[in-house]
Amino acid sequence: MNIVSDYDYFILKKLQEIIDRAYDKVVESECSAEAWEALYHFVFSDRVSHKIYEILPSFEWFDPGTTYQEEVCAFIDAFWREMDELIIM
Repeated sequence: MNIVSDYDYFILKKLQEIIDRAYDKVVESECSAEAWEALYHFVFSDRVSHKIYEILPSFEWFDPGTTYQEEVCAFIDAFWREMDELIIM
């Protein structure tokens, strides 16, 4: 369980919304391999996962090491669970 400031929580919620919208676009595109690869590169970019780790340095997730889709989904699922457990100061 992580404790975050109001500001950090706001940033994390915005990242969650952005990831959610990008995920929805991939699903709407009939889940092509190219769409999952693009989402993978977006999620694991400096703007997204790097920022999450900057705010939540102890954030952990299981990397299945398989397809872009499975890795993205595993990361998103772990991030959503983490967001549900945050304590806001």
